[in-house]
Amino acid sequence: MIICNNVFSQITITFTVDVAGMTIGAGGMHIAGQFETDSSLTILSDWNPGAPGSQMTLISGTTYTVDVQFPFSAAGKPLEFEFVRDDVWTNSTGDVSEGNPGDCCLDLSCGVEDGSGGINRIIIIPDCSGTYTCSWNNCAALISSTSPAITVTPMNPLICKGESIQLSATSLASVSWSPDPSLSCTLCNNPIAGPDTTTYYYVTASIGNCMVIETVLVSVAVPELNLSNDQMLCAGESVQLSADGTGNISWSPASGLSCTSCNDPVASPALTTQYFATATVGGCSLTDSLLITVDDLSIHAGTDQNIYFGESIQLNAEGASAYLWQPPDGLSCTECTSPVASPTVTTQYVVTSTSDNGCKASDSISVFITVPCKGIYFPNAFTPNGDGMNDTFGPISELDIPINTFRIFDRWGRLVFESNTFGGQWDGSFQKKPQPIEAYIYYLELSCEGKNVLLKGDVMLIR
Repeated sequence: MIICNNVFSQITITFTVDVAGMTIGAGGMHIAGQFETDSSLTILSDWNPGAPGSQMTLISGTTYTVDVQFPFSAAGKPLEFEFVRDDVWTNSTGDVSEGNPGDCCLDLSCGVEDGSGGINRIIIIPDCSGTYTCSWNNCAALISSTSPAITVTPMNPLICKGESIQLSATSLASVSWSPDPSLSCTLCNNPIAGPDTTTYYYVTASIGNCMVIETVLVSVAVPELNLSNDQMLCAGESVQLSADGTGNISWSPASGLSCTSCNDPVASPALTTQYFATATVGGCSLTDSLLITVDDLSIHAGTDQNIYFGESIQLNAEGASAYLWQPPDGLSCTECTSPVASPTVTTQYVVTSTSDNGCKASDSISVFITVPCKGIYFPNAFTPNGDGMNDTFGPISELDIPINTFRIFDRWGRLVFESNTFGGQWDGSFQKKPQPIEAYIYYLELSCEGKNVLLKGDVMLIR
């Protein structure tokens, strides 16, 4: 923006009079008038020919001159004055001022009546400066100086902080700029301005004592941007980002963000991602970034497996360094990488791992149990007390299935019963001695459906 103000530090009027044929008094030539009323800077009293600054200087022959200065606020005001051939109004020769009644030439064409039959000269104080040249008691006109013209470009400049712009002042007058700390030159027409903050620059065009000052506002756009801190997420989690700043905020990349032209998007990245936020004011921008780290812990338990009843299979987990298997039924270990699974029924095992960041991952595997020779059953207890009910223990089946061997062991691993026929039953004794109440382990080896099968379990002897 350019704010134009015609400003003159002072207005100077040069008064010159030729007094040929006139007698000059002892006090020399003076000028008197309503200077104080019009705020003269050099003659500080009204209608006093002896006032300081009123003395005129002889420049040649009979010609005298004086410069009278006014503030720019006096421009446009009427000034009444007279030339005086002494430093007093009247001396021994009489009235020594011009414009008195009966003087030959000074009239209302260049003056105003003084109320006593005489004439005072009158001019309008110019905007800049002027010259008034006359002969004693003869009319003259004020010649005003032309005010200097100046054109300043660019209009309404806006720059980014850290940038500069060339200003230009076109004038036939001498040009100067201020303030100078952020200008490349001051006594030039085309300085380069590089302010850190919005700044008013003043350019002055001067011709003699006449000057014009125009004001140029260079606006500095300073985007501001403050981002939330870096974050760590577990895979599948989300976090709200935050950008406080000026102007318009935009985010990139768009992947995983709920919005990109907003201050506070929700981020749900699948992978570790660095997000960039940009604050834009006008054509100026500021960019910062934050890092969202994704702990993408992932483990694999393998594909589902099928085994026959009584068989075992080794499971194996991959993707982490520590694992927990659940449920523990039929597993050789639960806090290991590769447990051996020996389930008696179809079981789904879930393996879980926790990272150092507290993120968890899990996978599952099902071990399907195929029971050959379906229809073979074992009681879980028997009571060999001779009452005719549940007195013996052995496999029960409606099928005629050949077996290889049927063995029973006590808890110490001692073989207490063995049979090679399907109908072999244990009566709870060993070497014709009744065995104590406790659990016993049985093994049944047989061939069924073309496969050698081992069935095992335990039975409780109760008396």
